[in-house]
Amino acid sequence: MKKSIIFLFLFALMLAIGYVALADTPATPANFTASSTSPTTVNLNWSTSTNSVSYQVYKNNISNLIATTSNEYYNDTGLTPATTYTYYLSATDASSTKSGYAWVTFTTLADISAPSVPKNLSAYPVSPNQINLSWTASSDNVAIAGYKIFRDGSQIGTTSSLYFYDTGLTSSTTYNYKIKSYDTSNNESGFSSSVSATTPTTDIIAPTIPTNLLATPISTTRIDLNWTVSTDNLAVAGYKIFKNEKLIGTSKSNFFSNIGLNASTTYTYKIKSYDFAGNISDFSSSTSATTLKEKPTTPGNVKIAILNGKEIGNTINLRSNGVVKLVVYGDNNLKVKDIKYRTVLLGGALAYNWMNKDINKDGKMDRIYYFRMRQMRDLVNTDTKVIFTAQTKSGTILTSEIAVKIKNSSKIKKVINDIKNKIKEKIEEKKQEIKSNKNEIKNIIKEIKTENKQEVKESINEINTIKKESKAEIKEIKKNNKK
Repeated sequence: MKKSIIFLFLFALMLAIGYVALADTPATPANFTASSTSPTTVNLNWSTSTNSVSYQVYKNNISNLIATTSNEYYNDTGLTPATTYTYYLSATDASSTKSGYAWVTFTTLADISAPSVPKNLSAYPVSPNQINLSWTASSDNVAIAGYKIFRDGSQIGTTSSLYFYDTGLTSSTTYNYKIKSYDTSNNESGFSSSVSATTPTTDIIAPTIPTNLLATPISTTRIDLNWTVSTDNLAVAGYKIFKNEKLIGTSKSNFFSNIGLNASTTYTYKIKSYDFAGNISDFSSSTSATTLKEKPTTPGNVKIAILNGKEIGNTINLRSNGVVKLVVYGDNNLKVKDIKYRTVLLGGALAYNWMNKDINKDGKMDRIYYFRMRQMRDLVNTDTKVIFTAQTKSGTILTSEIAVKIKNSSKIKKVINDIKNKIKEKIEEKKQEIKSNKNEIKNIIKEIKTENKQEVKESINEINTIKKESKAEIKEIKKNNKK
């Protein structure tokens, strides 16, 4: 009985806990609706959900979350007119428990509003065969797609820009232009005001001469030019740039940057303007400028080392066909490109350098010089110096020296041979001694073997005698027992 009561109590408690949990779960939002007053916007609204602290809005599927809000509304913008969208809505409580989903489908309004009419249309003839058009942008409730261009009542093209170049025209002819704007739904505005322009006869009038030419040095390799623009009866097409009487380039603006120059060098400039018909003005007044000086190279540290084979040291062992390597290297302030020339002196005389190799692995002044030993015979057994000298492009002189000892390798070779002969004699003596010892050991072993053989023979004889005596005794005992 008691067990039944306890069971009923626990069951009731579990039901109560489940009820409380269900009561705390946020409810699925109700009254989820969509409306719109614009082709690109949908306004979503819903009723407050119990136990919720935020709402999640999804578009077209529940994996495409587009907003999280604590409000009971959301406005989705930037949409496409006349397009159907499905929205899903859920509520979440403070413990991130999520409700079920409410959903609504809505089709955006069609775009039936035309863009505004383009304004300030102007037409400007630039040659006997071309008229350029420009205007102020239109506006639209969604977006402007472009502009349609009309000449003398017929459409001649479209553009998304705010200008249009009408080419292939006839000289001395008047043309009438007007334009329309259109949006992404192909709604068209009304016509702009019309404008007219007349292409000129063959253009033989050159632009005016450019004035106020100014040259400004910017660096050791660059000079910038600027001037006052020229004018023309139609339009200036550009400018021709001359340096020291030679054409070096053109520019469509009143600015030109001349690069790749030499430091501390003076250059003279003048320019001409030209139009679309190819008419060229006279030269402007000339002007000169000098590029900046190179900054002096910061002297770096240079070191040298004597390399004999794989060993670095201060001693050179002279051989008839040997080679010594002189390794020269600089620090971080000394670059290969900064060095103008190098020399190496050996014992006060210009060293014979039959080959050299730049290393330059890190941008420093790294180089290996190779010298034949036979060029140093006059310096045998003397203390001398190897002196390295370099001059930078800025004129700085860099030097480094190392004291070396040059030895006659023939004497060294004789000493080495004497040592080798002595070692050879010692080895021979040891060989003879070992041979004599071997013979002596053999004789000792032979004697031992002979002595052992005699001892073994005597032992065998003694054993045989004992056997005979034992047999005789046994025979006598047997005989006595029978009696």
